[in-house]
Amino acid sequence: MQSIELVEISKSFGLGNGSTNVLKEISLSVPRGEFLVIMGPSGSGKSTLLNIIGLLDTPDDGVYKLDGKNVAYLSARKKAKVRRNNIGIIFQNFNLISRMNVLDNVSLPLLYKRVSLVKRYERASEILKYLGIQEKEYYLPNQLSGGQLQRAAIARAMVNRPSIVLADEPTGNLDTKSSKLVMAALREIHEAGNTIIMVTHNPDLAAYGQRVIKMSDGRIEEDVTGAEMKKDIVSQQTESSKLAKATTDLNIKFSSKKKPVKSKRKLSRIKNRRSSKKRTSKK
Repeated sequence: MQSIELVEISKSFGLGNGSTNVLKEISLSVPRGEFLVIMGPSGSGKSTLLNIIGLLDTPDDGVYKLDGKNVAYLSARKKAKVRRNNIGIIFQNFNLISRMNVLDNVSLPLLYKRVSLVKRYERASEILKYLGIQEKEYYLPNQLSGGQLQRAAIARAMVNRPSIVLADEPTGNLDTKSSKLVMAALREIHEAGNTIIMVTHNPDLAAYGQRVIKMSDGRIEEDVTGAEMKKDIVSQQTESSKLAKATTDLNIKFSSKKKPVKSKRKLSRIKNRRSSKKRTSKK
C-alpha cells in the first residue's frame, strides 16, 4: 500500500480573472519509507504541494489518500488529529515559541495528546539526546545557533513518532556546517523507517533523497532518483571546472602578450630621451 497517493490535485489562489493556478492536476505516489525531494524555482508550487500533503491546505480538486483513506476534505478538527498522529512538520523558520525553553517547545505536541508532564519531558529529552542537543533543553530559542534551532524543530516534529516527516527548506537559513548536521539528522530519521518529503532549491541536497521530482509552473516536469541527480551535479561541477581552467589558460596567454607592449613603451622612452639630448647639444 502507498503511504501517500495524490490523484489530479489542483489548487488556485485568487478570484476570477486574478486567480493563479498554483497546482495543475498533480498525481504523485510516495511509498512508505521513501525519502522524496521536491525541487523547483520559486512559484513552481512545491511549498503548496507540501502544505496539502501536511493537511495545512485543502485542494480545489483531486484525491489525497493517506494509507488508503481520503483525507483531503476532512474538517479542520479531523485534519488536526491526523496531523498530530501521523505527520511531523519542519519549517524553514523553526517556529519555536520564544518565551518557552527548548524542552517545553519540543514536548508541546504531546500536551495536545494529553500526555502527562513527566512522560512529555522524558520523551522530549530522549529525542533531544538523539539529535545531540540535550544539554540545551533548558535554553531559550534566542540562546541557540541556527543549526541548534533547526535540530530543536526536528525534535518537536519527531516527538509524536510520526510515520511521515515533511521538511520545507530545512536548511534555507543555515550555514554549510549546520546544513550538513541537519541533513545527517534527517538521514538517520529516514533510516529508522520514516517517510520523508523535503522541499529544497539546493541541488546539492537532492543527493540525500532516494527520488527527486522537479516542479515547474504547477506541474511535475521530471522524476529522477537521487543517485541520478548526484551524477548530474558531479557532471556540472566537472564541466564548470574545465571552463574555469580554460579561462585561466586564456588569461595566461593574454598576460604573455602584454610583455612586448611594455618593451615597446620602454624603447619609445629611450628614443625620446636620446632625441632630447641631441636637441640640447645642438643648442
